[in-house]
Amino acid sequence: MKKKLLICITLVAVSSGDILRADIAMDVAERMTHCKSLANLAYLAAKKVKTGRKLTEIKKELSSVSKAASTTTNGGMYSDLFLSDYTELLQDTYSIKPKYAKEYALEYRSNCIGK
Repeated sequence: MKKKLLICITLVAVSSGDILRADIAMDVAERMTHCKSLANLAYLAAKKVKTGRKLTEIKKELSSVSKAASTTTNGGMYSDLFLSDYTELLQDTYSIKPKYAKEYALEYRSNCIGK
């Protein structure tokens, strides 16, 4: 009896894990949308870095835009991932201090799509 219960629990856990992974995996179109939205934020962040703002100021100034983008991009299905990628993007942008915002955003989008 214990073996059957263990097998049932294992099967449920494995099938639940597959369902969760399926929810997390983006298809190609969703990935493109995700990366384009992040690239737009990369452009804005690079422009603000170029003007000499501090990271905390940039976060504050772009917070409403990033929150809106996270809920509207792909219907908000990946909003946690979006915000996580955005936080990483801001830190990278601030540390790199790109000279040309447009080129930086295009390069970011290209790298993001290739992940």
